Amino acid sequence: MAKRTTRTHHVVPNPEGGWDIRRGGSSRSSGHFDVKKDAVGRAREISRNA
Repeated sequence: MAKRTTRTHHVVPNPEGGWDIRRGGSSRSSGHFDVKKDAVGRAREISRNA
């Protein structure tokens, strides 16, 4: 059976304002948004494609 890896993406507040998308365990942002709703939508898209 193939081993399945899970790659989580989180929407976290940016200290300078707005919201970032980060992969679990990463310090680098995958995207930055001013509105949380936009960040959540993009994070879901990234997770589906991963």
